[in-house]
Amino acid sequence: MLYYTNKFFKYILCNIDAIIMGIIAKGTICNVTGCQNEGVRSLTTNKLDKSDLVVISHNKHVALCKIHYKEWKKNTKKKRMLELSRYNKY
Repeated sequence: MLYYTNKFFKYILCNIDAIIMGIIAKGTICNVTGCQNEGVRSLTTNKLDKSDLVVISHNKHVALCKIHYKEWKKNTKKKRMLELSRYNKY
């Protein structure tokens, strides 16, 4: 059984911003060039390499606003369906 002290809980309450995980939860903006909207979805840069969106970030994950996420979905729909069909058994 684990026993936590009050010191542990004080550390968590003081550093709650460090505990929030994910780039969207931290309030990032869209990483597409020229866009200043709030990020709604995050994708890996490998998935974005397949589309024609120009992204500023050099990180592993990229934040997209609602408009650019919808555009990405439309542009890569056929590629994603082909990728899914590779793993479908029926």
